[in-house]
Amino acid sequence: MKIIKYSLSQNDFNKAVVQFNLLYSLIDYFRKNNRKEKNMAKIREILKNHYHNEKDWDFENEDEYYFAIGQVIAYILSKRNTNNKSVSEILEFLETKNIEKLKEKLIILMKRYGYYIDIKKNARFNDLYSRILTEESFLGKISEKMILAGFLSKNLFYEKKNENKTEGSN
Repeated sequence: MKIIKYSLSQNDFNKAVVQFNLLYSLIDYFRKNNRKEKNMAKIREILKNHYHNEKDWDFENEDEYYFAIGQVIAYILSKRNTNNKSVSEILEFLETKNIEKLKEKLIILMKRYGYYIDIKKNARFNDLYSRILTEESFLGKISEKMILAGFLSKNLFYEKKNENKTEGSN
């Protein structure tokens, strides 16, 4: 994880993605399974279904919750109107050990860059952001792995609702 954080501190997002994927591919290889890879894909799919299709839902588990936090951080940081789109700001979230402090940092991040987000056009983002801030079930150890996975993963906020439909299906 340290080398991935270092890549992010050097603002090398693509390298961090490759390193993250390699790390979990090696874990799966040496354990002789695809559990990590399948688990990440499953968590992303569950969150995507909640985000795009459901009006009333709750996070199913801590992994989904922390993955969602990573997605929200990535989205807010991507909305900054600056030439220097540094990704190293994720590091302060990865170093946080207390969920309340993490939520405080999310609020600060939103105050800093939230004015670039059109609230009227981003109702689903607003819903997910508020669910993260009001969630009280996951008070254990923060999963920096899942925050990082959500941050490095393709962002749900930029996907169209029916993007996963295959040709011929309605």
